[in-house]
Amino acid sequence: MREIVEIGGFKDAGKFFNDPNMVGQMLQQQQAAAAQNQQQKPDPEMIKVQQDFELRKMKIEAELAFEREKFAAEMELRREELALESELRTAKALTDAQIRRKPSASVTWQKKLQRAKTA
Repeated sequence: MREIVEIGGFKDAGKFFNDPNMVGQMLQQQQAAAAQNQQQKPDPEMIKVQQDFELRKMKIEAELAFEREKFAAEMELRREELALESELRTAKALTDAQIRRKPSASVTWQKKLQRAKTA
């Protein structure tokens, strides 16, 4: 057939016909590609397992984030409680100090009475 095409005036008969070796190689490549595509098709069971895994992973991550936020909120609350407790102790200490410095009204009257008796 090549000779007929060449006699017909075409210099390169390869444009019209494939080399038999090339045809074999092309068939092998097509078969290999088809086998590879078939291997790459995901197994439905594997897809389900992967989806379950991703779902569990997202659930665990959400639980961890919640626990982290809860812990942070509890720590902030505890800090505020300690600050308020410290303020309360300071106020009590100041009040106690003021009470110690100021004599009570009855003590003041007793001192005035004693001065009046001695005078």
